[in-house]
Amino acid sequence: MLFGCIKNSSSTTFPLKNIIPYKRLKNINYSKFNEPSGICHHISRKSLIVVGDEGDICEMDYNGKILQKKHLFNSDFEGVTHNPSTGLIYIAVEGEEKIIEINPAGLTVTREFILSRQLNGETLLKVGGQGIEAITFVPNSSHPHGGTFLVANQSLQLDSKDDISGIIEYEIPLNNKKVKKGFGKIIRVIQPYIIDLTGLYYEMSTKLIYVISESTNTLSCLSRAGILLNVQALPGQRQEGITFDSKGYLYIAQDSGQIIKYKPINQVN
Repeated sequence: MLFGCIKNSSSTTFPLKNIIPYKRLKNINYSKFNEPSGICHHISRKSLIVVGDEGDICEMDYNGKILQKKHLFNSDFEGVTHNPSTGLIYIAVEGEEKIIEINPAGLTVTREFILSRQLNGETLLKVGGQGIEAITFVPNSSHPHGGTFLVANQSLQLDSKDDISGIIEYEIPLNNKKVKKGFGKIIRVIQPYIIDLTGLYYEMSTKLIYVISESTNTLSCLSRAGILLNVQALPGQRQEGITFDSKGYLYIAQDSGQIIKYKPINQVN
């Protein structure tokens, strides 16, 4: 476990007093990468992939040194993840509600997938709504496409029926190499009943989902089934991206311009 996920049967009230058990080390965005809105740890490359609101992507080391950087096109990149088995990178594009696939070698676009806005005839992602804000890949060796994607919709209302505040699971035809412009279908919806979901991370070993809420300044822990296990206060401002590296260090991308690195408080080195 990355932090104590204990099922909380009582209702959650804000602001919270229990802060995540991590010590802030530093802001590693020395190069001032513009408006970092998503971050992921690339396991095989042993690096961090960061995307920005203006269509920028970069790869940096764990201390913020830029390894490669590129402006892809003028779109609102809001989240990034990768498939550990292939190494390919996937970016969530807000407004257009699509996922683009990136080859990490040179940061080139290879494919794109338009996301469905409806499930069983009901609209979940309203055109002109807040839009998708975060993404994480859920590996599954038994799945025909190697896994699925969890995407967060950034609604600011809990009672909106056509622009939900929730995490949507999508199936994307990743293994169909002939498809250059594909389509993502909705499998299910998770509603943690928290507004303004801006960051997602799936932890493979524990099968836990971590989700940031910017408005409430919280980091929530959910089971794979979508059960809310714990909610803790998250320091910072405009937190929009989250990832952990292989040593357990936590990185939070803030749209205000910072990428904050945290160390577990019980970790010696």
